[in-house]
Amino acid sequence: MNLAISYGGGPSQAAAAPPDDVIQRIRSIDDTSLGDVAGVFGVAARNVVKRFPVATEPPAAVRERGRNRELNVVFLDLCAELISGQNRALSPLHWGYWPANAESTTAVAADYDPFWAYSENLLAYVPQGVRRVMDVGCGLGANTRLLAERELRVTAVTPVSHHRDRIEQAKLPGVDVRCARFEEMQSEESYDLLLFSESVNHFALSDGFLEHCKTFLGTPGFLLIADDLTEERACRVEQQRVFRVLRAVDISKNVAPTGDWWVTRKRAFAAYGTALMSILEMHDPPVAARVRQIIGELDSSELRVLFSEDQAIPVSKGRYMVYLLQRD
Repeated sequence: MNLAISYGGGPSQAAAAPPDDVIQRIRSIDDTSLGDVAGVFGVAARNVVKRFPVATEPPAAVRERGRNRELNVVFLDLCAELISGQNRALSPLHWGYWPANAESTTAVAADYDPFWAYSENLLAYVPQGVRRVMDVGCGLGANTRLLAERELRVTAVTPVSHHRDRIEQAKLPGVDVRCARFEEMQSEESYDLLLFSESVNHFALSDGFLEHCKTFLGTPGFLLIADDLTEERACRVEQQRVFRVLRAVDISKNVAPTGDWWVTRKRAFAAYGTALMSILEMHDPPVAARVRQIIGELDSSELRVLFSEDQAIPVSKGRYMVYLLQRD
């Protein structure tokens, strides 16, 4: 097979085109003449393929994880529609941000939008001189829109095809969209900053993950992370040695009123949810039971709370942090 690939289907006794040293190395191991490489290559390939494990149906646990991810996307999209109060084409998908002295969601101006304020606050941490940004886990593109409005070049990355379509339809200047999983992407160009806005919790905060991030960055290169982190994951960011921590800001108090904000929205949403479940119970009790099970198994605790019938509110996992990191 190596000979067949190297010779492009020609006979092995043909002269190698210099400087193709690899062919000479193969010949030094085995110079058996193959008179009809093109004819035998297919047979050889099939014999090799037979030695690989046969693809099987994914285990049930894998299928369930995939299903949960898909449902999380559906419910997050619904959340985006609920919190999009300004009818902008690309909605935020994150916690809200209130001033530090705001003790409740009503202690701000009537036209104050905490969800766009969150993005404005986060992007204030982008260092001067940054021109090329990758928005990893861009959601419905709220941060991408703001970056484009600042005349930055942005690559928006999402594994969700309809999110990609929404952002592309907005035709933002200087923005290209990739429908891909970041951990499977290869570095094709150099960026000044990688943005993880409530997306870093989808990745293991290992040195391997951080080294992968590093391959996309020039010098100096930055990571800007904002997320609701457990104490363990916050410490992992602060103690890792792949990047230097330039800023570490705890905004837990600023995002905390989001829970109260959701309570007022949940009352209306719960009415629709109750009506839907009543219809399902009436027409197809097994389907209703399955829906309740799915909601109970959602990966996101915030979404489980949102779609439950009680009045519990989302609570922080530990610390809501903003980190600005720089590669060494």
